[in-house]
Amino acid sequence: MATIYRNYKDNVFCLLYRDRANLLELYNGLNGTDYKDPEELTVVTLPNTVCIQYKNDAAFTFSKDLYLCEQQATGNPNMPLRFLHYISEEYRHIVAERDLYRQNAVRIPAPHFVVFYNGTAPQPERQVYKLSELYEKSEGEPELEISAVMLNINSGYNQELMERCRTLSDYMRFVDKVRHSQEMLGTEAAVRQAVEECIAEDILKKFFQEHKEEVVGMSIWEFNEELYREAMREDALEDGRNEGLRQGREEGLQEGLQEGLQQGLQQGLQQGFQRKRVELICRKLEKGKPTEQIAEELEESIEDLQPVIDTVKKFAPEYDVDGILKELSHNKI
Repeated sequence: MATIYRNYKDNVFCLLYRDRANLLELYNGLNGTDYKDPEELTVVTLPNTVCIQYKNDAAFTFSKDLYLCEQQATGNPNMPLRFLHYISEEYRHIVAERDLYRQNAVRIPAPHFVVFYNGTAPQPERQVYKLSELYEKSEGEPELEISAVMLNINSGYNQELMERCRTLSDYMRFVDKVRHSQEMLGTEAAVRQAVEECIAEDILKKFFQEHKEEVVGMSIWEFNEELYREAMREDALEDGRNEGLRQGREEGLQEGLQEGLQQGLQQGLQQGFQRKRVELICRKLEKGKPTEQIAEELEESIEDLQPVIDTVKKFAPEYDVDGILKELSHNKI
């Protein structure tokens, strides 16, 4: 599965929306329009040959608009910052550098930023993330703003969009089929069964027939990653509960139990997440992955992750997790 990631960075969503007809249907679904000719649409998804950290899921220009779309299984308030990287690269491809120095104004397509959320954690039907919300200092109108709209595409959400865009609806029917049988069958068997059921039920039938093995390979990595993230959350929550109970007992007073539980829960959650995060970074460094790729896979900024990675590298090749955590805590990282 590592080879699949290096070759594509893609998931099934990326593969599905490489097709211009599917992208046009997505555009119509988002805008309530009924355009018919996909030849008028241009795919501008950034190739991972440019730089892996700038590989976005789907991008296209149509009717003087530029859409950048991402599929996410986790909520991420940093999406506007990621989109800022993406849109900068897109405009660099669209506008020749020499044109920036012309006296006449350069005309560029209007950007739109959309995140399609299909994770298992509860999220609202629609949410707007703003770049200005990430600023350390906020005064007056921001001089640079990006608004990214997150649309929940799980069952029961954004029904009008899902009815207008069958590819998106069918994509989620495939995802639901895998999740429904994953625990009982295991990831690979669940994915293969879901693909066969979709073909039999005319759910993206042609797409799955043409890309069956590619879809299976991508999905095995994607759904295993989703399970891993869920396990991380559960482990951290359990660690927090246990830490809270321990601190509460040490207080020895009934009235102090609740306060100790809350403090311990928060501290335990932080410690649990940090341990899992460090363990994951150790494994990725052992495989020789660069900082940029680790940050992309963990969906964290390079700036936030760099001090942690620098500390972890000091403990190579043994990667003593307890020692790493002790130094991180000592340095307040």
